[in-house]
Amino acid sequence: MDIKNITKKILNMKNILGTFLLALVLLSACKKEDLLPEASRIFRPTAAKDGINAPSNYIEVTWLASKEAVSYTAQVSIDSFKTVAVSMDVDTNYALFENLLYDQLYQIRVKAIAADTSKNSKFADLEPIKTPKFPTILKSPTLNDLSDAAALVSWRKEGLPVTAIKVYLEDKVTLVREISLTNIDRDSTYRLVSNLQPTTKYYMELYSGTTLRGYDYYTTKAPFSGILVDLREIEGRPNVLNDTLPTVASGSTIILKKGQTYNLTSSYKLDKTLTFVSGNDPVNPNLAVIKIPNNSSLDVKAGATIDSVVFRNVKLIADNGYGSSYVINVGSSCNIGTLKFDAVEASDFRGLARIKTGGVTIDRFEINNSIIDSIGSYGVVNVDNAGAQIKDFVFTNSTFAKIQYFVSSKNSSNSVLVESCTFNEAPLAGKYLINFSTNPTNLVTQGIKIYNSILGIGDANGGTSAAVKGYSAASGVIIDVNNTFTLADRVATNDFANITAYIRPSTEVFTSPSTFNFKIKDNGFSGRSSAGDPRWRL
Repeated sequence: MDIKNITKKILNMKNILGTFLLALVLLSACKKEDLLPEASRIFRPTAAKDGINAPSNYIEVTWLASKEAVSYTAQVSIDSFKTVAVSMDVDTNYALFENLLYDQLYQIRVKAIAADTSKNSKFADLEPIKTPKFPTILKSPTLNDLSDAAALVSWRKEGLPVTAIKVYLEDKVTLVREISLTNIDRDSTYRLVSNLQPTTKYYMELYSGTTLRGYDYYTTKAPFSGILVDLREIEGRPNVLNDTLPTVASGSTIILKKGQTYNLTSSYKLDKTLTFVSGNDPVNPNLAVIKIPNNSSLDVKAGATIDSVVFRNVKLIADNGYGSSYVINVGSSCNIGTLKFDAVEASDFRGLARIKTGGVTIDRFEINNSIIDSIGSYGVVNVDNAGAQIKDFVFTNSTFAKIQYFVSSKNSSNSVLVESCTFNEAPLAGKYLINFSTNPTNLVTQGIKIYNSILGIGDANGGTSAAVKGYSAASGVIIDVNNTFTLADRVATNDFANITAYIRPSTEVFTSPSTFNFKIKDNGFSGRSSAGDPRWRL
């Protein structure tokens, strides 16, 4: 073996390795930017923390500055940049968009401009923001402010005197007309805008000179249709409704004048489909009143078959308290498709609806969007004969207060639905809220359902509140309760399963139960926005 040759080879390998390591060291010493390809664009802007604000009809936008940027382009849009509402170039990281629309959602985007414009950033979409509503003196319209041909425009008396109303179509461009306001209008703080089209959405602006004071949308109602019997022009004759009933055709809608009182007695027995309704009148907020005199009620003609009897947007009262009056007290065999109380106020009856004889069938009994109070010993609805039947009971979006009984039936039914209702002082102490026969053959085949409702204290008996009872029904009837609450001062036996007990009494949950104001005032009540009559929710 040649030792010299081997040594020489080893030295050569060391030289090669050393050269390689030196190259690595030199390479690592180079600047990173000398080795990486140059960026084609500068980075997109990023919004600063709390950097987007809309205090009024303007938007302030601030974003993080970029040292590579010499200026910025900022834009806003209302249609996700299909079009650009406003575009501006600024040399700082702040933009102010002025004279924007009120109550409008705006999208915002910003891009950075480089000295070499080929390296401008792409647009960065920032968080959208909605401008606040206009600081208006207009009062928001309610359903009672609208008719099929008119709208009541009202306002608060603040600042400069109002001088005009501009009426536009929904597009806010097509001017229908301009109305000059009078001193009487200004003193009244309202003006009835008439000669409008039914079921049409209008946009109206209120002005003081050239200064806009407020705006809102007003949608007129649908006109009455079908066979119309309009009693609004007949005044000072409280018996005109009773006198008119025998002469009207089946299917008629009887229009009553708001604020007027009409007597309705049992001298006429129903044998036709009828609807009783308050006429539209935005200036008069008071419902038409149908008064049932002492010992009176509507009855039905023996053998009659009626599609429906509807009371809508009227007030029903008895003139003798809990005496002996009913709205309807059926004493003869008949068939009724639907008996409905819609958006009514009813009070001071011995019973609202009673069936006292056999051979009567009502397919559907319904109360919706109503306030029923001060009902006596025959309750809201009572099937008081085992030979009569109401197939389906429906109670929605309504309030029942100071009622001795709610639902009673001596016969079977298909279903009972109670949804989004408020109860207080109901039922009478010791009595059932829902009382069906326990006879095994008298079933509620589709069950009793109570959803999104509130049960307050029971009605006092002899001045002392005592325990009430939840329900009575035949064994096997399904009871379905969901999101329904019982308040702390309600004591009950035979109560509904799955009802949620709340720790505070009705006087602490409701604003003023003694005056039938059930507006929820307890912010800690978990059902404040989901349970009870919707008109009272927080």
